[in-house]
Amino acid sequence: MADTWRFEGLDEVVLEERPRLASWDAMASPAQAALRAYLDRLQSAADRPDLSAFHLIVGDVTEGSPGHDLDNFLYPVAKRFGANRFDLVRGSKRRSRGHRLVVGVAVSGDPPRASDGWSSVVVGTEGSTDSRAWKEDVHAQVARVVHTPETGPVEMEIVFRIGPSRTWVNLWKPAIDSLGPILGEGRRPFMPEDDMIVELGLHRQVDPGMGFRVELGIWGRAASGTGLIG
Repeated sequence: MADTWRFEGLDEVVLEERPRLASWDAMASPAQAALRAYLDRLQSAADRPDLSAFHLIVGDVTEGSPGHDLDNFLYPVAKRFGANRFDLVRGSKRRSRGHRLVVGVAVSGDPPRASDGWSSVVVGTEGSTDSRAWKEDVHAQVARVVHTPETGPVEMEIVFRIGPSRTWVNLWKPAIDSLGPILGEGRRPFMPEDDMIVELGLHRQVDPGMGFRVELGIWGRAASGTGLIG
């Protein structure tokens, strides 16, 4: 598995509203209209050609109510800015007030270390990521390595090693939905307790030899301290 990326910030935008979640409602719906208006207000942050990373910080999160899934906050921003310009997308949930979007560049870095409390698994997959079989394959490979899920807030880093033709943001949700052995299984299959992820790094590594295969490098650990960075 290739190394991860490290984030270097270039510019910061303080958001006057809580970040909005991805919406799958009809395009004419109020939810979609509100999402488009929110993304329009963020657009100026993407108007620099050197961007290859961003970090969205969601504030006002309480310890007992960790809120929505981080990838659902990150997905619409990545899609609007142009997903395949990014090699690194980060999200954080924090107790501190206010929300921020930091844009920057991805710089080659080292993978998380076991000595720092990280556990890891590498998963190789083929087939359509839209299929249940793909999720079942990822889940089974993870379950062979991870036998006890985390029981509280979690930090995760996920590397997507893919071919150049893949739109990598479309892989985020099916991959995370398959991580019940790490996050804890939900009430239905492929609905894990992913709202417990309070720090999330999504890394893209492009390998022309991958074709339509996907390799996932997954690192997880219990979030340090109380699980939410002040």
